[in-house]
Amino acid sequence: MATPTRTYTPEDLLAMEDGDSYELVDGDLMERRVSIESSWIGLEFGTAFKVYAHANGGIALGSDMGLTIFPWAPDMIRRADALYVRAARSEGLDLRAGYLRIPPDVVAEAVSPNDTAVEVERKVREYLRAGVQLVWVAYPELRTVHIYRQSGGAAVLDDTATLTGEDVLPGFEVPVARLFPPAK
Repeated sequence: MATPTRTYTPEDLLAMEDGDSYELVDGDLMERRVSIESSWIGLEFGTAFKVYAHANGGIALGSDMGLTIFPWAPDMIRRADALYVRAARSEGLDLRAGYLRIPPDVVAEAVSPNDTAVEVERKVREYLRAGVQLVWVAYPELRTVHIYRQSGGAAVLDDTATLTGEDVLPGFEVPVARLFPPAK
């Protein structure tokens, strides 16, 4: 006889000592797979967002912030490597809340060696469906950033290009090469 698996809630995840090591999908704990390289890239995205926030307002958050922005799946918790919420949308946010409950304007993800294409694509689709305006996915092996837009369309930038915030984060710019550890 099979042992029934336990399902978890967002509140369970908040109460867990190591809860920020997991995402929650359909009540199942999904261990976050990270590498030194993906952590580096996430921090670079977060740093660029933080610099932008200091100049323009808004909130830059890192990979420990859980997102409950999925109305079709209220028990889903995702954790982007970095994210940004514009000033006009961040006013009145309870900064002590355990989860971000409004869609960020931009989400950045760094692909880790253990991530599958299906998992990455699923997260991109979930973010866009939830209302995220721009989703940036960094592929370390290729040194590229894939851009997905809520308005439709996608683009790929290599490490000779500059990533911009387009009309979502006017004036935001970061050289793609800066997002990655130095090339060997």
